[in-house]
Amino acid sequence: MLRLIALLLIVVVVGGLVALGLSSRRERSGGWLERRMAPCGEAPNCVGSLAAGDGQRVEPLPVTGDAEAAFRRAAEVVASLPKTRVVVDEPDYLHAECASRLFGFVDDLE
Repeated sequence: MLRLIALLLIVVVVGGLVALGLSSRRERSGGWLERRMAPCGEAPNCVGSLAAGDGQRVEPLPVTGDAEAAFRRAAEVVASLPKTRVVVDEPDYLHAECASRLFGFVDDLE
């Protein structure tokens, strides 16, 4: 009986996570805005090198040499990531969608 209850609990939890993933809305909070990345706002799962808050700020990636060549190489690396789809690839902006391995949740990478 205890095994049945444990199995039922696991099915309910996994089913709930799958349902949450399927029903979650896709909202874009970032993007290229007036030649700068749009701010994160209140999104708790958004980070950026231009963010003001300590909880959202990450250090920019250091680049040596030609900036255009480094950007192109970064775009190639992003395009090669598993479960990643490049949405926009412009000379000075890249937007990709990366799906998580287990449930397929999609995160934006810009």
